[in-house]
Amino acid sequence: MKDQEYDYFYDDEQDAKYCYPGTNVLKNKLDIKDLDTLHEAERDYSAVRQAELVGQGVTGDFSFKHLCSIHKHLFSDVYSWAGKTRTVDISKGTVFCLVQFIESQFDDLYCKLKKENFLADITDKEEMSERLAYYLGEINMIHPFRDGNVTLGHQLKVA
Repeated sequence: MKDQEYDYFYDDEQDAKYCYPGTNVLKNKLDIKDLDTLHEAERDYSAVRQAELVGQGVTGDFSFKHLCSIHKHLFSDVYSWAGKTRTVDISKGTVFCLVQFIESQFDDLYCKLKKENFLADITDKEEMSERLAYYLGEINMIHPFRDGNVTLGHQLKVA
């Protein structure tokens, strides 16, 4: 996924878990080995899945399990690991949450969001923007999945 225009950085052993040998192309169900073609296919498939979620409405408790379920829905056409927490530490200009802390960090963030009643009581647009930016930024820094975190964040904004 073309989360931004940055490359992820990890060592060769970790690279082999998710990428085709000698490339930075994620292993995928479509067996696409060209990065640009994969980005296009991923964008197309996930756009259809996003439209489904928007049409149906996203319901649930926004727990970690729910977050994984949304990610799986968005990316299961392309990746076998969709909805599964990444198993490698990665960085992308900054170091993301270490694998062993992903779920606990998300649970802490979830508790904060729950204390704010999932932002349901906020009526001021500026305040809502600030709180959404905070939570989406925190989810991005946790970076629970190998890829698709930004797309997932956009979907959560709609929810």
